[in-house]
Parts: sequence; structure tokens; C-alpha cells
Amino acid sequence: MALARKAGRPPWIWDCEPPAASGLPGIQYVSDQAVTDAYRRMKVMQGFAVPRSGGLDCHGLTVEVAVERKLGLSGKPDIEAYGLERFNARCRESAMRHGDAFSDLSTRLGAWQDAECRTMEAAFIESVWSSLQQLFDAGLLERSHRVTTYCPRCQTPLSAYDLAHPDAHVNAGGSGALVRFRLAGVRGGANPRLHGADLLVWTTKPWRLVCNAAIAVHPHQVYALARQAGRDDRVIVAEACLADVLGDDWHVAARIGGAELAGASYHPVLDFAGADGPRPVVGGYFVTVGRGTGLQDLAPAFGADDLAAAVTHDLPVFDPILQDGRFAADLPIVGGAFFADADKIVTAALSDAGALVATRQHEDPSPQCWRCGTPLLSRALSAWYIRCTSITDKVRATRDRIAREPATGGDQRPADWTSDEADWVVSRTRYWGVPLPFWECSAGHLTCAGSLAELSELAGRDLAGIDPHRPQLDEVIITCPQCGAPAPRVPEVLDARYDAGWMPFARQRQAAGTALGSDNGPQARVVAADAGHANGWLAAAMTIGAATPGRPAFSSVLCLGAVLDDSGRTMSRRLGNLVEPLPLIERYGADAVRWFCTVSAPLSAPKALSEAELEHIAGTVLGTYLNTAAFFLDFAQTAGRPASTGSQDGLRAPPPSARPLADQWILSELQMLVAEVTAGLEEFKTAAAGARIAGFLDALWTWYVPASRGRFGDGARTVGGAAAMATLRDCLDVLTRIMAPITPFLADYVWMRLQECDGRPGAPDSVHLTSWPAADEIPGLPAGLREQVAAQLNVRSVQIVSPDQEPTLVSADAGSESGRPRAGWAIATEGGEMVALDVAADL
Repeated sequence: MALARKAGRPPWIWDCEPPAASGLPGIQYVSDQAVTDAYRRMKVMQGFAVPRSGGLDCHGLTVEVAVERKLGLSGKPDIEAYGLERFNARCRESAMRHGDAFSDLSTRLGAWQDAECRTMEAAFIESVWSSLQQLFDAGLLERSHRVTTYCPRCQTPLSAYDLAHPDAHVNAGGSGALVRFRLAGVRGGANPRLHGADLLVWTTKPWRLVCNAAIAVHPHQVYALARQAGRDDRVIVAEACLADVLGDDWHVAARIGGAELAGASYHPVLDFAGADGPRPVVGGYFVTVGRGTGLQDLAPAFGADDLAAAVTHDLPVFDPILQDGRFAADLPIVGGAFFADADKIVTAALSDAGALVATRQHEDPSPQCWRCGTPLLSRALSAWYIRCTSITDKVRATRDRIAREPATGGDQRPADWTSDEADWVVSRTRYWGVPLPFWECSAGHLTCAGSLAELSELAGRDLAGIDPHRPQLDEVIITCPQCGAPAPRVPEVLDARYDAGWMPFARQRQAAGTALGSDNGPQARVVAADAGHANGWLAAAMTIGAATPGRPAFSSVLCLGAVLDDSGRTMSRRLGNLVEPLPLIERYGADAVRWFCTVSAPLSAPKALSEAELEHIAGTVLGTYLNTAAFFLDFAQTAGRPASTGSQDGLRAPPPSARPLADQWILSELQMLVAEVTAGLEEFKTAAAGARIAGFLDALWTWYVPASRGRFGDGARTVGGAAAMATLRDCLDVLTRIMAPITPFLADYVWMRLQECDGRPGAPDSVHLTSWPAADEIPGLPAGLREQVAAQLNVRSVQIVSPDQEPTLVSADAGSESGRPRAGWAIATEGGEMVALDVAADL
């Protein structure tokens, strides 16, 4: 029924990051789902049409690595020996099993979903192809030979998003080497004292010297030809680095500009590159003098600046490292060694050759594959890139249109989740992912298919029922539209982060009934993400939005705080400290877990998971609510109900303004509760809303009910009893509707019990089909109630002081911004409220 009521209503969309179906769901997923579902339920009650689509990220290297471990495989050779079709079938089975676990948990949590989008479904893959075709046609998606991050175990390029993962760096450190290279010749007109001098190069990766093609100097830096007293050695370093590199007992014999030094040549120490003769010294503005010697060794196959310099200066590109990260077996000294283990071997060879000046320890963080823990390598290879750098202005404009929720300090822009400096390598030389929809003939003509229907036309056969994964899609050969030659598919698959980033667009357009490739879908009002993933999924979605439809998928973003263990560490599979949600739900109830996730702390703040906190929520907060409802139901069944509740058991309750002062007070508190909780939730200040609900429950159960107990005993047989019963019933009605989005099971149970007891005409069967309560005008405090409060406080009288009267109670104090109480007064402030007691009054 809730879904049927969506027609004709204004849309309100909340989206969230699709979880990766590479393992069983942890408590963080519960947090995402609880917050998402609470706001969706609230907005339905407020009259909006709210799509409740869910999503699962089923592809990618994370799934593959998990399946490899389960099968006892390690790397691509093992996978290919096992069989690609069998391996991908196991990946599909794993994603399905974990996806079903996520779906089952959502159901147990009470998170409504009317549709679920899984990235491995054919329809979704076609929508991804459509977006890639848009990028390709716009010249924003291209294949290029560049230096990128590479995992030798997984044997695939990775993106900057992978390097932004919290587990992508380790402080491994290592031993760097200070190496001397003898100059072989200098350019004409250069200082003749350079002859016979040595270039000093500092490297933290000695293995790169195996592939050395040149040494770079900064054209605008001043270099020192340094000598040591009593010795004939002459070395060249940047003058700014001289003391740090060589100490104080060296002096400057001559100064040479970097532009003058460029054009010299030197003798290599480890001549494995196959190039005869000396190698050049070249100029490069990328050379830094903040550390090292101001001279940089160039290995063009293993550095972006190095490769650019190789193109400029026509340097050889020597790459002797195989796909598994090991040097070719026939290479001298380092043959067969893993690149990260070759530093010690090379350092020893440098020492034997007399080229090693010194070794020094360094503590640089080293990149590693966060999925498998293997050291990463920067290397030149062919891959597919989205040219983000060509749409930098669009990416920034897209980012700037997104507000932060809750807004802070007037700056409603989200954090800088996008990278303006690098193109996005979106291809993976792997197996389980969206196959890139490019077919290439022997002449190099590329054809992009945007759908299976389009591919069917190109292939000359109906492919509507094909599984659009490897290896099935690899078997499709098309006829090149440009030259008529056979064209097989390129072998790569897509970065799964693109799948996840595209999902908001696909889901929103699908929910709006528009084509997946159109640009007219509605935006999500809010999108939620774990703050730890803000540099991944959100950045991918914003980049895709800037590149394809030219707008963001969402108008505002809320980053949810991480869930912490009892040691204050973020829960993760890597740390092994994930808590299974189902036992907590079974022990404390889904509603207690939802309350913890949504209103126990600010949404963006980290939450320390505590069973003591869950026990308090279940026993004290929700227990108070249940006790109050049970109290009403017991008296309603035994002492009768007032006619105003829909039953004819007793007298009609008087209108609120004619009821006793205690009733008027709690009803005024009820109206303030509605106003404050609504405002708190709308502003995403959920902790304040939760505290307000808990405070009202406490006041209702510990003050109002005891104070009115005598009237409840009369039931509806007296006017006072009928007023008390009607007042408590009104409080429960509003409370139940306010709590329904947060605690859907308990609220619906109480609602149904209330309807069974005294069903009101036209009341829906479920609280989730009711309307969100609106606050009525809040009266001022009646004089009679002030007298009751004064009696409770044991004071003569209570007066309400307006803000403009407060200064009369406080005198200026140079030592305090808030001043100090005037003589004869005691003052306390809490929660923005002030209470003043006249302690000088005569008794």
C-alpha cells in the first residue's frame, strides 16, 4: 500500500553506496541501511514518493581475490589453469551468496526495498556500456601507454582510488643508496673542472638503477663541484643539498648551473639496458632539491616523469620486469628476483663496483595492494583512461553544486573528494567485471557497442540472451564497420569502482521510468557514504556525473561516521574486528540496533559499538516506551476508555484546554517534541532528535503517569479519568508516529495494539501508512501549572524571564564572557536554558 501511494507525489530520493558483495555484511552496513531506511520512511509519511531501490557491487578484484583464497589459487596463472569460465562461475556464486546475505539482513533490519540493482545483471552492464559509449564518442575515454600503479600478484593496473584506500600504504621503509657516476664528457663551453668529477645520486629504490637510462638535473638550480680537504675527489650535488648530503668538511670548488650541466654524459654502473656507451645528463623541471642530491636517476619504464623525459630526449625504455614483478631470469645479478627484494642485491653490486658512497635508512610509506598485501609497482603499460584532466572545470563545477549535510559554518560544499590532477585508469587486466565494450580489428580500428542489440547488429546474430561476461563475450567476433575485417574484443574489464559510481544514475533513471542512457533522471536529495570511502565511491560518481550527463547524481551528501570497536579502531575485515550484526539484532532487537545507528550519536561522528549502550537503549529507552503503552492498554481494558478515543466505554474527554494542568503541560511538551524532532531530523541532527524523544519518554513515564495515577484508576467513569486516558492516548499516538522511522517494528506493534484496543475511525492498519505529525501552536505556561512547579521545587513562585530580561540577572565580569550572577542570585545554564534562584529572598 505504501508503494501504491507514490503516484503523483513529489519525489524524494536518498541514495547510498552499494556495498561490495565480496564478504558477509558487517555492522557498518547496518548503519548505512538504518539511516537510509529511517529517512525514507519519514519522507513517505510526509507525503513524498520515495523509491527504495537497493544496490550491490558484485564485480571486481576484491571478489576475485576472495574467491582465489577460497579455492587455494594465487594469481592469474593459477586462475587460467583452473579455467576462466569455472573461475567466473565461482565469482558469480560468491557474489550471489553474499548479496543474498545483504538482502536477508536488510529484511531482518526492516529496511524496505522495492527493487535491487546488482552490477552483474545484464541490464546494468548494458547501462554501463551506454555510458562508456558516451565517453568514447566524446573523446574522454582512450587507450594510452602511460606509467600507472600495477599489482604484480594481481597482474593488473590500479587507479588512484586504490591508493587512497586506508590500507594502501605501509611504513615499510628501507635502505637507500648514495651512488657516484663518473662523468664521461661535458658539453662544449662547460667548466673544464667538470672533467673527471662524479655525479652523486640518491635513490630510495636501488633496483631502478638496473633500468637507468639517464640522470636529470634541474635547469635553474645551482650545482656545486665539491672537494674535500686533502683529497682529489670531486663530486657534483645541488648546492642547497651539499651540507645535508656530504657534511661540513666539503667545500665548493666551483658552481655550475643546471642548464650548463645538462648535455654532459656519464658512465653507467650497472649496464644491463643493452645500450652501448655513456648515457646523457638531461634537464628536467620535475627534479626537486628538498631531499636527495638534486640529481635524479631516470628509469623511463617505471616513472611518469621519467617516461616523459624519455619521449622528450629520445631515451631508451628498458623494462626487464615480468608480469609477476620478477626480473627476467637471464638478467645478470638480479635475474629472477622480485623487484622489491632486489634493492639489497643491487646495493651489494654497487659496493663491489666501488660506486656506493653510503647507505641510509628511510621511512617512506610504501604502496601495497590493499586487497592482497603485495608491494605495488609504478610501470609503463597500455591501459584505458578517462581523461579527467580535460574536464577539470566540469568536475569542480559538479562538486561545487553538492551541499554538505548537515551544513557547517556556512560552507555547504563537500570535501574535495575529486582529484583534479590525474586521469582515471578504468581498465583491469582481470576476469570478473564488466567487459569493456570495444572490438578492434588488425588495422587498429576500434568499435564501441553501447548495448547487446547494437552488438547483435555488429556480430550478425542475436545476442540478446548471452551472458555479458568473460569468457562468453570474448567469443563474440564482429565485422569491423570501417574495413570489414574480423574484430575480436579487447581483453580488459572495467574497474568495479566505475560500476558503483554509475549506479546512482542508473537507479534514479530507472526509478523515474526514463531510459538508462538519458540525462533527465531526478537527483537524490541526500547520498550517504562512510567517511572512509569518501575518496572512492563519491569521487567516482562525481567524475562520471561531470563526464556523462554533466551534472551530479545527487544534490547533497552526508558522510556517515565509522563504527568503532572497543579499542577505538574502525571495524574492517582487514583488522578482523568486524562484529556480525545478526547476533546483536537477535539479542537486543532490530529496533535497538537501528536506534544506536541513527540517533545515539551525530550521524557524521564515529560511533563506538557497545553492548552496554544497546542494552540501555533496549531496556531503558524502548522499554520505557513499551511500559507506557502497556500501562495505557491495561487501564483501557479494565477501567474503560473515553468516548473521544473512538470507543463508547466512558465519558467524553474534555478538550485539551479544559483538562487538568498536568494534561495541558504534557500536551504542550508533546507539541514541542513534534516541532523539535522534525527540525532535528530535517537538519540531520539526529542525536538531538533522539535525545528529545528519550527525554519526553522519561517525563511521560516518570512524571506524568505517576502524577495522574489516581485519575487513571477512575478510568473513563469520571471526567478527570477520561481526560488522563485521552491525554496519554494522544501522546502515544504522536510518539508512535515519530518513532516509526527509527524503530519500525516496535512502533508498528504498539500501533496495532492501540487500534485493537480503541481503533479510531479511518486510522490505517499500519503506523507506516499514517502521516507525519504536525506541531500545533504551543501555549504558554498556565499560572496554575507554575504554582505546581513551584510546589515541586519547594520555592515560593516561578516566573518566566524573556531573553531581553536576562541581563538583569547577570552583571559584567571582566574575567568571563558570560558574566556572573548579580548579588543574591544563583544561576545555572544547560542546553541553552537559564534557571535563576533568588537566594536573598526573606524566608
